[in-house]
Amino acid sequence: MMWAAHGDKMPEFDMVVAQDGSGDFTTITDAIFAAPNCSFRRYRIKIRAGTYNENIIIGAKKTNLTLIGDGMDSTLITWRKRKSSSEVNSTYGTATVGIHANGFVAKFISFENTAGAENKNEQAVALLSASNYSAYYRCRFIGLQDTLYAKKDIQFFRECEIYGTIDFIFGDARVVFQNCKILARKPFPGQSNTITAEGRESAFGIGGFVIHNCTLTAAPDLLASTYPVKTYLGRPWKDYSRTVIMESFLDVLIEVQGWLEWKGNSTRSNTIYYEEYNNRGPGADTNDRVNWQGYRVISSPMEAIPFTVRAFISGDAWIPSTEVPYEPDLIEMPLFITSLASQDLAKKTNLVMMKSLPLAVAFVLLVFSQSSGILVRADLVDDTCMKTDNPVFCTSTLRSAPGSASTDA
Repeated sequence: MMWAAHGDKMPEFDMVVAQDGSGDFTTITDAIFAAPNCSFRRYRIKIRAGTYNENIIIGAKKTNLTLIGDGMDSTLITWRKRKSSSEVNSTYGTATVGIHANGFVAKFISFENTAGAENKNEQAVALLSASNYSAYYRCRFIGLQDTLYAKKDIQFFRECEIYGTIDFIFGDARVVFQNCKILARKPFPGQSNTITAEGRESAFGIGGFVIHNCTLTAAPDLLASTYPVKTYLGRPWKDYSRTVIMESFLDVLIEVQGWLEWKGNSTRSNTIYYEEYNNRGPGADTNDRVNWQGYRVISSPMEAIPFTVRAFISGDAWIPSTEVPYEPDLIEMPLFITSLASQDLAKKTNLVMMKSLPLAVAFVLLVFSQSSGILVRADLVDDTCMKTDNPVFCTSTLRSAPGSASTDA
């Protein structure tokens, strides 16, 4: 139970969605539409157990929204939409749930797109996240090709499960996946699995995927496959693709070469930034990895520290407000190195905080320079959602994807 400033108890949830009519709404879409625009505090919607067949687009004005389910096995949002001439002509438009409002949090929910099982090369996104300072905790993402589209901005996934086949974690967000279970599924005969497809297009781009202390393994349908399937850690979607896998368990399914070139573009291997650090498991042996200019194995904690939650996504400044647990540093790091790293980051990082929000999130100007091409980034508040004393995350009004309705009022 939460407490208001004057001492009165506040309700644990602002709204409740229940299919049996016992809550405020029976659909998630209606609840989100009724939520306030440009909220300067965290607004919590409880989604009780059930299978919700909905195609949901959360518009940019629905800031600081939290959806809380009854558990990955109990609360499911599912839809069926694929990229095809008869349905939608973009991968972007296939998402079961699309998040465009900053400060979004989801907990204890499964997101699913059931399309893509009939024909090869059909992209079908379960979740599209274009939300700055967004967090996902104990959520499940189920699909085949292109399951999770981490499109842009700063994001964090903790203790989630992600299922898919080809490029099933893709986009150009600046994101850390921590303590997650990443499960490769059975593709069509003749296809290979690629877990990541990061899309950084410039050497100065801020995007990048960090997979930290995760388990990369096979889903039950892949284990039961009657034909051989090769599974790779990823391939470079764009010229400056950046992916770091560290302190994670790589199961036997990972091919010894580790990484795969993007079909028809072998030169990207020279400009990408791929690293592995201190991984474990039968798939973690790096002796026969690709011999690319843009790939390397690092052995020093000091080289891995820039990709921790604390350093890479400035997690200490905003994750506590989401009420999602996190590990700010490496799992295995001597205390004296931790101290040195903190001092080093203090010199390299210029963290400028605006007035504190009730949800304890600040706007960040992060200036962090190092050999991997990190960044100069400023996130500014749009006038649409500016409050005099309480600035909030908000960008311009979302233009709805074809065939979908925005939940902006």
